[in-house]
Amino acid sequence: MEIRAIYPESLENRLNTRRLAHPNLELIFMKVDLVIVDDSKIWLSIAKKLAENHPLVQHVTTFEDSMDAWVYLQTSHANVLMTDIEMPSMNGLSFITMFGRKLPVISSSTKASFAPHAMELGSSNFLPKPFSKKDFDYTIQYVHQNLIRSPHPQKPVTK
Repeated sequence: MEIRAIYPESLENRLNTRRLAHPNLELIFMKVDLVIVDDSKIWLSIAKKLAENHPLVQHVTTFEDSMDAWVYLQTSHANVLMTDIEMPSMNGLSFITMFGRKLPVISSSTKASFAPHAMELGSSNFLPKPFSKKDFDYTIQYVHQNLIRSPHPQKPVTK
């Protein structure tokens, strides 16, 4: 007599079956590939630690130097950018202008007065410093929901 273990249906088979019923299932399981740019080592460290422990974040890349981040973002597959506003070389407002139509940008600053301008330039969300774990988690969840709703960045309207 042959004894065979009975295994539940594999995850892959379940996903493939659901793909037939839900063509956007991959989007539901999409995770955040986050790039964080901040010239403050303390805030960079805090944001990195919070991101690495967030269940919706798959990968975190950090930069203290905005020019290094700019070079990286030219070829990376990051799907969310978090940037400080006040930085030497290239500030966060420049990042929002350059990348705001390509991927969601979370802007952050100790000066809440930057929020309206950042949002006007295309920032998806503004996270005032100091921020709590709860504020950070909410922001990541908000941006993740927008990724699911609109996974392809909007192209600029040209006339």
